[in-house]
Amino acid sequence: MPRIKTIEENVALPLALGPSAERDIPLPMGVVFHIVHSKLWHLIGWSDEASNSCGLWHKGMAVVLPRDRLIDLSIDLMHPAKGKGWVALDARLSGHAAPITLLQSGAFDPRALVWLQQHEAKLVDVFGQAIVINDHGSDC
Repeated sequence: MPRIKTIEENVALPLALGPSAERDIPLPMGVVFHIVHSKLWHLIGWSDEASNSCGLWHKGMAVVLPRDRLIDLSIDLMHPAKGKGWVALDARLSGHAAPITLLQSGAFDPRALVWLQQHEAKLVDVFGQAIVINDHGSDC
């Protein structure tokens, strides 16, 4: 049974989908049905065994991952110093050296970190993975 959930309904999401987000990519039918009955600004998450996919959809774009290669999720953050810092929700995949960014802030934003912490339970429920927090210190 696919797990599909509206993670956020607020238009003021302090994060954006990661750089691998794409438009017009095939999504599982259950996800498409959920999207059709949602608002454009809703953040939708899913994990679907039948299609071997999981990911996030927001504002007409999606980050899609192979479900069977998902190792873990992490909230990664770097505090500003010489640079702007950042906050991100990353996924590690087997056979993929670098993490895939699902959600990110353009710069360190405490609202983004708080949002991720407040929505951690929903993300864990959708993806079936515990989330660890990696504080990378300051970007000096």
